[in-house]
Amino acid sequence: MLVKSRYLSRPKHKRIVDPVIHRNAYFTHPDNLLLAMMTDHRQHIRELGLRRVMKARAAHHSGQIRRFKVPAKLNFDAVEYFDMIDWTVCPIAEPLVLKAMTDAGLKNLVVQRQS
Repeated sequence: MLVKSRYLSRPKHKRIVDPVIHRNAYFTHPDNLLLAMMTDHRQHIRELGLRRVMKARAAHHSGQIRRFKVPAKLNFDAVEYFDMIDWTVCPIAEPLVLKAMTDAGLKNLVVQRQS
């Protein structure tokens, strides 16, 4: 949807569409993007997702309240879904659904999809 919205011919239309996309961009929450990356059909994207999850695990902040909110800024010119947010600015935590998995289990998940 984001890529197709870039083909709108008039800036007036983009000014209408962009805020609507941003307001409904819950799919761009880092947890959702990490899950999508971990199950992507491309091996290198799964490995990138794994590295980011492992980094989030290493920087675990216990007792911190997690707020689910849309990232403040979206990259509307992104070609890939994982480039839609600035990973250096967004607070990244391990997706809750992956917390029960061991490091080895996550690595197996990434490797298994290769076959």
